[in-house]
Amino acid sequence: MFADDHPEAFGTKLSKIDILVPAQSKTRPSSEPDQCRLSSSRGRTPATAGRLICGAAIYAASSDASTENCAKKTLLTTVNRSSNFKIFTYSAAVKEPNRQRQIDPHPAANPADVTSLDAIIAAAYKVISGSAGEQRDWQRERSLFISGARLIPTGHAPGMTTSTGELTPQLLDIDGYIDRVERYFRGNGFFEKEVVRRTEQFGRIAHVWSTYESRHNPEDPEPFMRGINSFQLFDDGTRWWIVSVYWQHESAEYPLPANYLPHL
Repeated sequence: MFADDHPEAFGTKLSKIDILVPAQSKTRPSSEPDQCRLSSSRGRTPATAGRLICGAAIYAASSDASTENCAKKTLLTTVNRSSNFKIFTYSAAVKEPNRQRQIDPHPAANPADVTSLDAIIAAAYKVISGSAGEQRDWQRERSLFISGARLIPTGHAPGMTTSTGELTPQLLDIDGYIDRVERYFRGNGFFEKEVVRRTEQFGRIAHVWSTYESRHNPEDPEPFMRGINSFQLFDDGTRWWIVSVYWQHESAEYPLPANYLPHL
């Protein structure tokens, strides 16, 4: 639906409630929208504003937003030359919904997940694994990590389009990580498991160097990806916490050394 020819792709700035039609079209939106369930887009990206489908103006419904007094008042009719859309703007009193995540940021952990290093590492791999479209238990994921924890993939700098180029750590909080992987998990099976581990521990802190293999299906004979997760963990006296996990995928440039591979 949202292809490159959609006005959002051109960064069209919308205000209040905007209905868009092709600049060549003689069609105008109805004098009074049938449904007033629209969100205000003033000062926001146009994700909740009027959208275009197949050259016809529609109203993008927002199930948790309500609009009152949705009377037409044409404030502007302009043509965006880069995307060739007319913009019809309506005024309306909009009640903005509370868009904060309705989640507990610090859910209680299952004691079986956090009683030992073995348990928490196993849970960390288990919770992200599943078939395409399978909903992950993100509350379980959150329960493994201490407040302020970071998940840090190592990848090419943003904007890089080739496999060559400088690698950089990308610091994410838990919600940032979830946002990063959810779309991929909806369309792809992903099963990751640990195959080799090295552990260093002193007092209440531990470092786990964990070689992983990733498959689209558990039965796949070969992984489509391998790499190393570097876990930093803390024991508070009652349970273990993941403080950070920092990882890098194997590549042609950086093959996994033999001493980090399983010995058959």
